[in-house]
Amino acid sequence: MIIRCESCGKEKDMLSWQKVCYPCQEEAYKEKIRAGIINGDKTTTENETDVYCPYCGGIYEDDWRIYEEGWHDFECGFCEKSFETKTEISHSFSTYRIDNK
Repeated sequence: MIIRCESCGKEKDMLSWQKVCYPCQEEAYKEKIRAGIINGDKTTTENETDVYCPYCGGIYEDDWRIYEEGWHDFECGFCEKSFETKTEISHSFSTYRIDNK
């Protein structure tokens, strides 16, 4: 169903009960995390899909280290404070029947 997003105003394919499109929901979630870090309510993040600086909320997306499992030291390019991140990798599997021909 095509619905106008209440946040960005763009018409998007959404479920009938949705009022905000997925990209806007994702951005609002990131802003909520960042606000919690900036005001001091959050000093760590866990099981996120992005790496957030725990001091200023800066987001790291294109650093090769975040794709290798284990602990990694960072110096924030935004606030220049040091922090560490732990990358955890998981796998999921799908199976499909092969029709006999």
